[in-house]
Amino acid sequence: MGGFGRSSVKRGMEVAGSVVELELGGRGSRKLDKELWGAERSWSKRKGEWKAWRSVAVCGAELDLGRIGSRKLRRQSKKINTGVIDTNLFPEGDGGFWFLVKELVDDAIAKGAKLRLGGKPALSCGERFFEPTLLVDITSSMDCFSEEIFGPVSTCFKFKSEEEAIALANNTKSGLAGYFYTNEITQAWRVAKALEVGMVGINEGVISSAEAPFGGIKESGLGREGSHHGIEEFSYVKYICFGLA
Repeated sequence: MGGFGRSSVKRGMEVAGSVVELELGGRGSRKLDKELWGAERSWSKRKGEWKAWRSVAVCGAELDLGRIGSRKLRRQSKKINTGVIDTNLFPEGDGGFWFLVKELVDDAIAKGAKLRLGGKPALSCGERFFEPTLLVDITSSMDCFSEEIFGPVSTCFKFKSEEEAIALANNTKSGLAGYFYTNEITQAWRVAKALEVGMVGINEGVISSAEAPFGGIKESGLGREGSHHGIEEFSYVKYICFGLA
């Protein structure tokens, strides 16, 4: 949740009768068995908002993510447009915010991660831009394992079993959303129930809509926004009892 989230909750609780609804981010874990098609699709469907492009992926041990992932992302990175129309790479929120992204990338590389794409500021686009970046062979000792990366960086872990993939995805203080791909309906229900998140995408990377409740668990916030559940966060239940005449 972080300092800002905790202080916001505290301020809300100090106000009598205050209702607090907070969405405080997450890690967006994604389980990939065969390919990066869904990740690539979510990138393009969201017009390349790389932060929405899942920041964490756990992939089957047999998948050469460095080769497949870098090839797909390199193809997409050639389509980068920072202009007003069809924009697909957005600037960091602050002029020096990319320094924080660079620190997480450098920390991972120093601890053994392999850089397959990007890894530095995209100065040709402007001082607030960072290159689309792919890091593989991530471990839990790296800061990016637990810190949300507010930039175009994807970090990838490998797993050998379903249980290991779920353990990796759940090993975080965040619990906003999780995504995975499967052709087995029994596995779909089993993994969806096991993921400690507020939202799950099964064979789908773009899950947000006004009709669906948006929100997480753990330190990813309180309450829900969207759908009738979001309205209920700001309403009261009134009980009315009629006696028989």
